Amino acid sequence: MPPRKKLKASKAAVNDNKTTVVRRRRGSLKELLNMPLEILSEILSYLLPRDLCNMVRTSKVFRDFLLSKKQSRTIWRDAWQAVTDFPTLPPLLSEPALAHLLYSPFCHACGKGQTRKIIFEWQKRYCKDCLDSKYKDWLQRDSQRPLSGDKLWSKLNGSYDVIFNFPSEGGRWFQVQQCEQFLEKWHAAEPTLEAKQQVYKEQTAKKREIMAYAGTLSSWADREKRARSAEIQAMKKQRLRESVAPFLCYLGSILMHHYSVCDRLSCEGWGAELDHILSQSHSRQQFKSTPSIRQAARLTDKAFQKVFSDVERTLRETREHLLAVQRQDRLEARLEDLEKAIENHCVRFPRTAQMLCLPSAFDFVIEPEIEPLLRAPDSRSISPESFVEVLPLVIGRWEARVKDQLRRIIRAKVESIPDDVDPLELAVASFHCLFCSVKTVRYPSILVHPCSYSCVSWPDAPRQYACDLQEVQFKFRYRPSHRTGPSSVPKSPFSSQDWERDDFSAPKGLLAVLDLPPGTTTLAEVQDIRLVCLSCSPRKDVYTWEAALSHISPVHKEWRAATEDERSTAMQLETDAHVLALKTSEWCCALCTTRITRYDTEKVLARHLHAKHGIEFSADCIRDGTVFPHPSAWYIKPAVNILQEPDNDITDTAGG
Repeated sequence: MPPRKKLKASKAAVNDNKTTVVRRRRGSLKELLNMPLEILSEILSYLLPRDLCNMVRTSKVFRDFLLSKKQSRTIWRDAWQAVTDFPTLPPLLSEPALAHLLYSPFCHACGKGQTRKIIFEWQKRYCKDCLDSKYKDWLQRDSQRPLSGDKLWSKLNGSYDVIFNFPSEGGRWFQVQQCEQFLEKWHAAEPTLEAKQQVYKEQTAKKREIMAYAGTLSSWADREKRARSAEIQAMKKQRLRESVAPFLCYLGSILMHHYSVCDRLSCEGWGAELDHILSQSHSRQQFKSTPSIRQAARLTDKAFQKVFSDVERTLRETREHLLAVQRQDRLEARLEDLEKAIENHCVRFPRTAQMLCLPSAFDFVIEPEIEPLLRAPDSRSISPESFVEVLPLVIGRWEARVKDQLRRIIRAKVESIPDDVDPLELAVASFHCLFCSVKTVRYPSILVHPCSYSCVSWPDAPRQYACDLQEVQFKFRYRPSHRTGPSSVPKSPFSSQDWERDDFSAPKGLLAVLDLPPGTTTLAEVQDIRLVCLSCSPRKDVYTWEAALSHISPVHKEWRAATEDERSTAMQLETDAHVLALKTSEWCCALCTTRITRYDTEKVLARHLHAKHGIEFSADCIRDGTVFPHPSAWYIKPAVNILQEPDNDITDTAGG
């Protein structure tokens, strides 16, 4: 036999001499039954029938006591009288039996629990398995009717409805026990018509009484069930509130601690940084998740020191970020003012294409005259007029520096250039952009070519200033400017580095065809020369110098100089071809800041000149410069075919 289990003791005893304190001792209510009967009856009189039914199942002693008619009848009667809105006690059922029927969820046949359905006509509870074995259907077949051959039953015109019935689909179902009791009384009675009639009447009266009370009891049970369900739901809600309330108080304490920390940090001068942190979801979540902040405690000076040590690094990084944003916003605004000042200084009306070849504001950011103005504190007011005095000197110095860089590139690739010759004036000084394949990029149009500008760093500038410039430069590259169009505004410093890879092979080849030296032939000397592409035979297109540079390629490499007749004929046709090519270029008005980039350029220009300036558009507007192609459009005079009508066949070589 295994040893008897020991009772669980409290924490370890101090020593062996002291008595061990036993926890969870059972049987503390065992003396309840030893109390005087009057006291026990008084205690039980406060219980309801549901409680008494539960007490019956606690022990045999309570079962014997509460089911004793002599000792507990008063207790049960008082309990039922305490039930609200309960009808009178039913016939043929004692008070304990009624409590067992209504409150004990066990099958009356097999004792299986959780049997919810009560058959009030039978005053029983049956589970699904036992229900099939506890009823009979006497109306399906005549052979199954036990009294079908009884003559006295036939004389009485007996009906099986005298048995307590349970309506169901498919017929009337009768309880086996009730049927057997009725049959036993029927056969036990004397075999006379009067005796059988008395049994029949008694059973009929009994059935009426039970069926009448079954409806009343069923209605009360439904109401009680709904009330009990509502009571249970109320208890659940109350328990939920009681369980959630401490948690809500805990969250409230954490929230109050969070607000106290925020107020204290704001008083310490970290309000702007704290607002920035709380305005962003990711940083706000990290801030609130800090262990020293997520506490349900009062914020003392010592606790605040711990909080501040945990978030100090984040606050200082945020302060540095806000200061950088403030500096960059100030620098961005002043660069815009500098752009306006450059445009006001360089552009006069009527405008020319050369006026639009403006430097970028980023070209001057490290100039000694401009840098102090861009980095000046907010207390100093800076406007476009602040740059006016220093711009002539700065722009002149910058132009000289850019020209020297381009001249150095040309001299390195073209041999035999005399010292007294400006390389930028040579015919060979047409740069070929390896990124966009434009072959006619010359100075000063190269200043507004998009490929001449790229995001660069400023190693000679102070580190903080250089970082701010890079951030602002990135913003400028992806937004329009106040100037005439996004493509006309360089948003980075000019760089000649990418032009150093050009070997000037295209202009050198054309000059070789013309038998002219590249080192001394200027652009003015080839302006009136026309060339013919032999690779395009049988067409006879006559090209200007710029058009030939744009057309030449490994496929079109055979050229010759045009004859005098071909040259004179082509020059007469070029003006009309110039006008017809309007739709392929970007044109500007010399009298205002309008820039036309639409496909129907000729119609828009004509409408603009008539509406704004009262001028009728014609070819003379192009000759006198009233309208001109924007330098970033890389417009060149197109080739003309001297063998066909110019309106029908004009080779468009504008752009690139």
